[in-house]
Amino acid sequence: MKALSVLLLATFFFVSYQLKSQCDPDWANIELGKTGTTICQNTQLGSLLVLLTVYTDGNNDVCDRFCTPADLNSYLNRNNGWEGTTGIRWKALEKIGIFLLECTTDLKKIKTWYDQKRTGFDVFVNIFGGKLWGRVDSVNPQYVGVKHSLSKDLIIKTSWSQIVKACHIEDGSRTGRNY
Repeated sequence: MKALSVLLLATFFFVSYQLKSQCDPDWANIELGKTGTTICQNTQLGSLLVLLTVYTDGNNDVCDRFCTPADLNSYLNRNNGWEGTTGIRWKALEKIGIFLLECTTDLKKIKTWYDQKRTGFDVFVNIFGGKLWGRVDSVNPQYVGVKHSLSKDLIIKTSWSQIVKACHIEDGSRTGRNY
């Protein structure tokens, strides 16, 4: 059970073509803005890396090709990207073309957003008591498939009751929105 929990809460991403952990010793203990947490303790940062990779293919103002949590934390620090002790300030991401359209706890709205999905728009959900963010990959009456890693095969199947909230996101580079 402990190994499963570690797997679910760990955020992985590729750096120099190697799978790296959010708790890699090179950046694990770096403090996130003024949140009072470190990179290793905060899953929002790792989930945001997935979002950046989905939307920008590493071609953005955060990093040249492969983003590490340290790169993203540095970008957020430079661009007023931390909301006190509560987390990421989405407005800072508009500079790189990622727009937060709306967030909700209404499960019907989540399904509607997913069903109306079109190029450049996605749904991200916060699950497991607020500990994890990921991109909605599939929906059905029993569960939601959540992509939380750059690994194409890692999809977490979670029940609808595990969703804390969802956010509708627009990728300006795919929709033509100016930023």
